[in-house]
Parts: sequence; C-alpha cells; structure tokens
Amino acid sequence: MKKVIYLFILINIISLQADAQWIAQNSGTNENLYDIEFLNNRIGWAVGDAGVVIKTTDGGTNWLNVTNPSGQYGGLLWSVWPVDSEVVYIVAGYDFIMKTNNGGANWNILSGRPGSITAFISVYFLNRDTGWFLGTNKVFRTYDGGNTLDSFFAPWFTNSDIYFKDIRNGVFCGDGRVFKSTDSGESWLNTHVPVGGSFPMFQKLGIFEENIWIGGGNPKIYKTTNFGDDWFICDSSLGAVSLNFTSEKNGYNRRWIKYSL
Repeated sequence: MKKVIYLFILINIISLQADAQWIAQNSGTNENLYDIEFLNNRIGWAVGDAGVVIKTTDGGTNWLNVTNPSGQYGGLLWSVWPVDSEVVYIVAGYDFIMKTNNGGANWNILSGRPGSITAFISVYFLNRDTGWFLGTNKVFRTYDGGNTLDSFFAPWFTNSDIYFKDIRNGVFCGDGRVFKSTDSGESWLNTHVPVGGSFPMFQKLGIFEENIWIGGGNPKIYKTTNFGDDWFICDSSLGAVSLNFTSEKNGYNRRWIKYSL
C-alpha cells in the first residue's frame, strides 16, 4: 500500500530564501487533503477525501482522526474554518455544512443533500454567528451560525476562497479573478487583477490588513494595498499556490508536495 505524505515548501517572499528546516509529519491518513487551517500555533484542522477530518493540538507533530461527522456521506470535504477552540465549520463539495460546538466531539449537519447543484467550496466566519460560504455561482451569508442562509449571486463559476475583513467588506477569488463586496456579500464587482488574457489558478488569498497577495499557475504574484481597489505585479519569477503573510513585509509562499512511498 502506498503511503501519501503532504509537505509544505515555504519560501520567504521578501528574501526568497528558505532558511528553516522542515520535517515531514505523518498525518495518519492516506487520503488527499484539500484544506488546512490553524487557529493558533498549536491547534489546527485539515480535511480531505472520503470525509477525512484530522486535528492537531501540538502544532502538527501529531494528528488525531476525528470521527467522520458526515455520517452516511463519504465524499470529499473542501474547506474548514476554526472560529475558536470549540466552534469549527466544514463544507463539502455539495450542499453540505457541518458544525461542532465542542472542538469536534460532536457535530451538527446544518445542511446536507448529496447531488445538489450547489457546491460549497470555502467558508469564513468573523465570529461564531456571522459568516459566509462560497459556492458555485453563489455566496451564502449567515447571521445565526449557519442555521439560516441568505443566498446571493456570485459572478464567477470556478471559485475557491472567500474572506471578509469586517461585516461589510469582503473578497473572493476564482481562476484569474478576484471579486469584492462592500455590502456584506449581497453584490460583487470584479477588481481587475492584471492577468491579461490568462486565467491563473487563484486558490488562496494571502491577507494582512488592507494588503492582499495572490498567485496562480503562472510565475507571478499580484498585490493590492487597498483591499482590491488597485492591483500590481509584485513578483514575476516565483509564482504561488497559497500565500500567508504575518506582516506587510514578511510572508510565505506555500505549496503542497505529494510523495508516494
């Protein structure tokens, strides 16, 4: 049986040097993992194929397999968002939202209908109650922890990541596009990232305050300093799949590398 291990390759965006040593960690699963989110430097969550949910409480050294909250559903899980140590949201590749109020011990299925034409791709919450779910051609908003959803048109089809800096101002990305809302997600405008005629695979938004960085399949990283109003190319040699920034000047380019042993 092949054992699949996923590693991060991190490159400092400013110095373009990898000055840290990285050690492979055993995730405890052979399934593909599609999203990983850390609440702090200790607690993190990851989700993937076959309904896999894993959790770490020691910064990623050890991972615990959380009982499949989807029960009879065994499909892939796209995105996870830990609001705090107790409340966590997970979405799947169909009309499926799961929530825990006790750190993963028990789960509630807020919505679940396999085969639905609506696919939830990404999730982001400002607090326990207020959040957004990104779908195919739709954005869903909740003010009561996912119990009820308001649905709004999303003017793109290959969507991948959503973020709100406050109750009104948010962005989401898809292949070659970043859209912005100033009315809590009810309407969206293209921010016109200067990609020319290409459609780079924008997957994750790197955000620090008003600054947003994004990269795709082409060797370019795009940046805005005013939350999407204007964009420019800040690097043309590196490219990126996922970007994280700890300050305006210090960030990391992350890539998943898959090894089969």
